[in-house]
Amino acid sequence: YVSSVAVATMECVKLTTCLVIVFNKLTLREVLRPREVCKLSVPAFLYMVQNNLLYFALSRLRATPYKVVYNLKILTGAFFSVTLLRQNLTKKKWLCLFGLFLGVVIVQTHDHDLSGSFSGFAAVSAAAGSSGFCGVYQQ
Repeated sequence: YVSSVAVATMECVKLTTCLVIVFNKLTLREVLRPREVCKLSVPAFLYMVQNNLLYFALSRLRATPYKVVYNLKILTGAFFSVTLLRQNLTKKKWLCLFGLFLGVVIVQTHDHDLSGSFSGFAAVSAAAGSSGFCGVYQQ
């Protein structure tokens, strides 16, 4: 199968299901508020891109490095919380986040053949960044 087709099909099924549920519960006037639709289209689009990046990364990385690097979404979520929402994190939380980052670096450098998997690491890192941003954006 082609991963981009799988992601597009998955998104179409989700959209169809959501529309059926929404139209059964709400009137059209309450659903189609242009401002709300625009606000929700940003994370929806980013989640679609993120799904494609994750399929791409899975085709180029082993499961363990993929999962460890994808945990960077915790770090990106904290970063966007601090920058966009102006939240303060304690020193203990920053130390834990640095430990997470250090773990990702160790896993990346432990693999001896990084040239073939660099694109996988880049894709999963971009997906983690997208996930962190979308989580904070929706708050």
